[in-house]
Amino acid sequence: MEKLAIVGSYNQDITFCTPRIPLPGETVKSNGFFMGNGGKGSNQIIAAHLQGGAPTAVIKVGDDGEGLAIRSLYRKLGISTECVLTDPQEHTGVAGIFIDEHGRNCIVVHGGANETLTSDEILKAVPDDVTLAGFQLENDCEETYTAIRALHARGVKVMLDPAPARPLPDWLCPCLTFLKPNEFEASTLTGLPVTNRQEAERAADDLLARGTKNVIVTLGEKGCVIRGSVNAFIPAIRMKAVDTTGAGDIFAGTMLARIAGGETLEQAVRLASAASALSVTKKGVWQSCPTEQEARAFEQQHRAENHETE
Repeated sequence: MEKLAIVGSYNQDITFCTPRIPLPGETVKSNGFFMGNGGKGSNQIIAAHLQGGAPTAVIKVGDDGEGLAIRSLYRKLGISTECVLTDPQEHTGVAGIFIDEHGRNCIVVHGGANETLTSDEILKAVPDDVTLAGFQLENDCEETYTAIRALHARGVKVMLDPAPARPLPDWLCPCLTFLKPNEFEASTLTGLPVTNRQEAERAADDLLARGTKNVIVTLGEKGCVIRGSVNAFIPAIRMKAVDTTGAGDIFAGTMLARIAGGETLEQAVRLASAASALSVTKKGVWQSCPTEQEARAFEQQHRAENHETE
């Protein structure tokens, strides 16, 4: 069993449902509008909590109504707010999301308080008994990299979800126990094309050669490649998508929770794939995340129907 912390971003989401994603200069009438709680870090925190991972939540918000709202939501869900930090000078992060009639999305983010989270604050907030930590790249990247290196030196296993996509410094890869890019991110990290299983395996092997311990490349409806301590391919569970926003975060949060729970990497990825597949059938981000029981039942049913074994 691992003690889990997830460090990252929180954004107030403003979502528009549109017939299509607007083109430059185009105005499109919305079919619906709603506000919610997002940010890759917070999404993964809530997903890991719903999946039984009991994560320590390390985020930074503004001294405003949006910051109060996420604290209230965390308390309602049973997530401790002890490590939710406040920047009195910056606004809480905000994201504008457009979702078309096929469930595809386009997102614009203003970082706000997320950008002022420092490595010193992270290291002070992460408890000494944490053995597994999750990160993304929506906070200040240099501060994030510094915190990852310091936690690695403490003996903490680190998973990085490298989004938004950008090249990583060469020294960072040996600090990563798990690296979870999607196909676009894997291509950005390696400079290689990543459009199918074979190309994903090639990109993952490139990242392993740089010192990363395990690489998990998600390919959407094409499945998921695992390379490292185990080499495997997990077929996708295809569902009719209503809203794909946050599906990758639910995958990451579920995977972290299941690794923290003592399951193998392949088992964790199978459950993460199931939770992510279920999430796209509902609107919302964390609201669409299934519980651990729901994800397990769905994954077992799918495996039985397709005569799959682990």
